[in-house]
Amino acid sequence: MFGYSDDLLAEITRFLAGTGAQRIGADTDVTDVPMAMGFERLGYRNFSIRLVLSAAS
Repeated sequence: MFGYSDDLLAEITRFLAGTGAQRIGADTDVTDVPMAMGFERLGYRNFSIRLVLSAAS
């Protein structure tokens, strides 16, 4: 229903959990709403917001 990104994220999460990972973290740009929603659908929680600034050229 949601496409390959959810399947891929779920498989990677299962793999890492199977290796004994105690914590699994991931991040995406704040503007990448579809990926952020995918993380939420799979039970990931938002733990921080990172802001990267750069000077105009």
